[in-house]
Parts: sequence; C-alpha cells; structure tokens
Amino acid sequence: MSILDAISKTQMGEVCRLLRTTNLSVRAIAEQTGFANVKYLPERFKSIVGCSMSAYRGK
Repeated sequence: MSILDAISKTQMGEVCRLLRTTNLSVRAIAEQTGFANVKYLPERFKSIVGCSMSAYRGK
C-alpha cells in the first residue's frame, strides 16, 4: 500500500465515522476531512465505498 492509499483510507474512514455519528452536511464533512473540492467527495466516496453518502448515512 502506498502512502497515498493509506491517506485515502484514513480520510475515507473519517468520512464514514462522521456520516454515522453526526448530522453534518457534506460540505462540513468535506472541510473537516481535507477535501478542497466539495463536489469531489461524493464521487470519491461512492467509488470507494460503493454507495452514496446519503445511503450510507441511512444504514
């Protein structure tokens, strides 16, 4: 695993934690987890986790 993969895994883990434990907006989660482009986070999330952020939050 490369350092970029490790960072991405850690970053996405924090996104998942925030979705499960808070009602923060996607914008707030993006800001807290280092995504400079708010529109990129949902795309990246779905490509890694396999579902949308709203579907994940609803689980």
